[in-house]
Amino acid sequence: MSMKLTIITVLICASFFSTGSAVAGCTKKDEREMKDSGMSEARIRRICNNPDVNSGDNEEEPTQQRRQRAQIVPMEQQTVTNFCQTPVMWCTLFQQGPPRTPCWCNSPYGPVSGFLISR
Repeated sequence: MSMKLTIITVLICASFFSTGSAVAGCTKKDEREMKDSGMSEARIRRICNNPDVNSGDNEEEPTQQRRQRAQIVPMEQQTVTNFCQTPVMWCTLFQQGPPRTPCWCNSPYGPVSGFLISR
């Protein structure tokens, strides 16, 4: 019983110390032990609060590439249209929107759904 209590106490203390070391940083010995245990370099940097920009394992690079690709186009440069194309017919709308936006046209048999198209 006392052995289980000792192990639990050690684990609780270790969790407090590991939280403090994440804020304070890790020693080279700590980093070496984590690397030897199979932990990735990116995770070690995160735990040790040590962003090494010279490392080849940069997890933020894909996010930065996505942000560069997703350039925001000003509203003045975006294509807008007011032509709604349905499987049966097309019509013009009083309001404009970007192409491929859902819309509907009135027909003698009721509304027919479609999409805005550029003309």
